[in-house]
Amino acid sequence: MKRILVIILSAALLQGCNTSQNASDAYGNFEADKTLISAEVTGRILQLDIEEGDLLNAGQIVGQIDSLDLHLKKEQMEAQILALKANFEQINAQLEVQQQQLGNIEISKLRTENLKKEGAATQKQMDDVQGQYELAKKQLIAINSQRNALTQQINALREQKKQIELNLQKSTLSNPVNGSVLNKYAMTGEMAMAGRALYAIADLSSLKLKAYISGQQLSQIKLGQQVKVLI
Repeated sequence: MKRILVIILSAALLQGCNTSQNASDAYGNFEADKTLISAEVTGRILQLDIEEGDLLNAGQIVGQIDSLDLHLKKEQMEAQILALKANFEQINAQLEVQQQQLGNIEISKLRTENLKKEGAATQKQMDDVQGQYELAKKQLIAINSQRNALTQQINALREQKKQIELNLQKSTLSNPVNGSVLNKYAMTGEMAMAGRALYAIADLSSLKLKAYISGQQLSQIKLGQQVKVLI
């Protein structure tokens, strides 16, 4: 979040058009873009190595938020994924066996159909093998459904794990911009809340002067005109 910071330095503009050497044509203040640096995760602040006035570089590590709970959640997530992957392998083995069994029943079904045409098999035998075939197909569908459900669970846990890993990265406080610390809003040992500001920073190497003039002075001012500034 950026805001305009008014630096408490009064400035007077001398355009050179004023006949009095001691009189100024306008008065104003210096301004800088102020950035509020907020926590991205919630947790206790273990370290916040900044003080007001410190000059910070972009990418500089300035603190750490407690991430023990996140590490524990990640370990639990990894254990759940391993357990589901073990079940997935078992389901794959069952699927392979069931596919083989269905193939064998299909062969038996075709043989029985041919025998029945020749009068060497009864209708009961045909009904029995047809029943076995239908049952094997249903079992194969059920195993495939279990396999798909496990795949979805594993993928969901992997996505949750990615989010945890992202939050672990955010637990390490990295300053995003170059500038000087203007205000410090949090201390080591306090609770950081996601979205709540930890400190404010601004680049004081480049300031803007905002000055106010009267309507009568507009005719004396041109774009690009140089002025003298007294602080």
